[in-house]
Amino acid sequence: MDIRSIITEDFFTVNQDTTVTEFVGKLKQAEKKAGLIFRHDKYLGVVEKKSLLRAKPDSQQAKVENYLMRTPILSEDASVLDAAYLLSQGNFEFIPVQKNRQISGILRALDLLTLCKDLPDVAKRKVKEIKIRHVSSVNKDDPLAKATRIMHEEHVDHVPVFAKGKLYGILSYTDLLMKYINWSPKREGSRKFSKMASTRSARPNWIPFSNLPVENFSTNYNLITIQEHQTLREAITFLVDNKVSDLLVMKGEKYRGLITLQSILLLVASLKEQSRYEIQFKGAQEADLTENQRRVLQTITEREAEKLQRKISQAFKVTVHLKEIRKESKRHVFDVALHIEYPGKLLSSEKSDWRLERALHKCFNVVTKGLEK
Repeated sequence: MDIRSIITEDFFTVNQDTTVTEFVGKLKQAEKKAGLIFRHDKYLGVVEKKSLLRAKPDSQQAKVENYLMRTPILSEDASVLDAAYLLSQGNFEFIPVQKNRQISGILRALDLLTLCKDLPDVAKRKVKEIKIRHVSSVNKDDPLAKATRIMHEEHVDHVPVFAKGKLYGILSYTDLLMKYINWSPKREGSRKFSKMASTRSARPNWIPFSNLPVENFSTNYNLITIQEHQTLREAITFLVDNKVSDLLVMKGEKYRGLITLQSILLLVASLKEQSRYEIQFKGAQEADLTENQRRVLQTITEREAEKLQRKISQAFKVTVHLKEIRKESKRHVFDVALHIEYPGKLLSSEKSDWRLERALHKCFNVVTKGLEK
């Protein structure tokens, strides 16, 4: 299963020299949470609103390049499992997708979950079988600074909020972004506070209210929860429909922890894709190969067959014919003939080289280009 159906071209880009003030303003106008940073046509990384919230930069002078996060770049023909692995490694909300060495779109983690929930090994599991994150909690009267410190130190986007020992609400980075950068202090009714918020020096409104109580910012009603006996498929549906990255896991009325988007992606990344191909080697036993060369032959062929599986929807057969051509010198030339066969199609290539792995790669490159025609 590939990712082409969920790649979107709806992404936001800025130059590395853009100031944080300009960047936040453009993000707000474009209604985005993050932007891709470029140096001319070269992709550098991603800057998210929440990373700026952590850093609290001098927004008038600071450049966005100082706050960018390096991300991997995904090929448009990558599998769901490949995409899940890359997204899970850095806890990314999205990663850019490349086509013909150019950034052509992005893949959002939540969109990937829509494909993941239909995988047999995912749909049948229960929430309690997934690693539940036990995040430090805060009381509703605790200062906001305590909650943001937990987010920063424990690398989480949500913190549960309690009152008198019972679950009261949840604080998310989204809550903070909505109220921290675009704050309207209706609760306090302070004219002085309102005046400070509207000054030019406050743009994009980095207002020092870390001592205000958490309950002023947290979501305290209609909490999105899931019971630990429910299916992972249901959990994914809740995440996608509500556009959140974490869910409160409950056992009856008792809070158990958080199930995170990252923990689900880690599970998906650990799955093995069912192979639709058969590999056959001819001449390998007769060739005078070292143990390492035999391992290289097997590994490269399997890896390349997995890549071809993303392009070929039917079952196919991979046949590698190997000949060792003896020359006058001590080195041998390897002649590799590769055949990819599936209903109605036969792709072939033959290459020779002093190095076995190079001859193999040349053959697979030829048949791959043949598939793209």
